Amino acid sequence: MCFKPGCTAQISTSCAGSNPPIRLEFAVDGERVLIAHVGGAEDLDALFQKPTDTGDAVDARLRVRVPVKAGPHVVTATFLQESQIAGPGRLQTLHPQLGG
Repeated sequence: MCFKPGCTAQISTSCAGSNPPIRLEFAVDGERVLIAHVGGAEDLDALFQKPTDTGDAVDARLRVRVPVKAGPHVVTATFLQESQIAGPGRLQTLHPQLGG
């Protein structure tokens, strides 16, 4: 199976201009087959210098060929995002004698 999302050059260049970068995960039957990074300062600079080449390069990053057996398959594409949670540490020290 050749996995190529239906991204046109216009969509690819829009993604390339994103800041911060976008991470996309592609999976077949729940198994990750590709994580692609698109956007950020480097892609944005390239977009201004060579928009067509940058769009083509972004499209190339979004392609993957995966061997699969015949039959129906679940194919997914997901935008990955870093958690907005501050961290695993406690925000406030608990004091048992104070009831907290």
